[in-house]
Amino acid sequence: VPDARLRERSVGAVADAAYWWPVTFPNDSRASTIKARVTSVPRAEWLMAGTAQANVASIMSAAAAEGNKLPVLVMYDLPSLNCVSGQGAASASDYASWATSIAKGIGGSPAVVIVEPDWAIQSCDSNRVAEVQSAVTALGTYAPHAWAYVDAGDGYFNTPAMVAPKLKQVHGEHGYAVNVSNYKIGRAHV
Repeated sequence: VPDARLRERSVGAVADAAYWWPVTFPNDSRASTIKARVTSVPRAEWLMAGTAQANVASIMSAAAAEGNKLPVLVMYDLPSLNCVSGQGAASASDYASWATSIAKGIGGSPAVVIVEPDWAIQSCDSNRVAEVQSAVTALGTYAPHAWAYVDAGDGYFNTPAMVAPKLKQVHGEHGYAVNVSNYKIGRAHV
């Protein structure tokens, strides 16, 4: 069983390769070095379908037990996630229930929560603003010490002029996050 600190809940080929390589090749002379480097880099816990209140409460407890670490969580389960039917929550109401469960799992603990990477650049669902608002509202209600940052995209697939009208409709967030999932570099994020 891999070291619990090595569990990778993020998405992306680089993160997956960094996790699976030492697990797949444990006898390679480089495995311990790669594992040490991967586990020494702070990263967010991605909360997706199947993440329950108990899982989040466990993450929060582990952070507190490790000397009051501040967890960074990423909520990622919108209906038709990435505009693909059948991915993510089954409906807006299921999503709202899931978001409430996540917020209750955080409870009174401090956390940074990035809400739905790339939601603002997706145009497949007219309910996106309401769905994201339901997550922000749940966090404000059930996780009062969590700082919610609504994702604003990466500046490559969108422009500030494209996402600003959507962002203005969401209320109660602490701020905005950019470039959470696409790892673009350059002035587009300023």
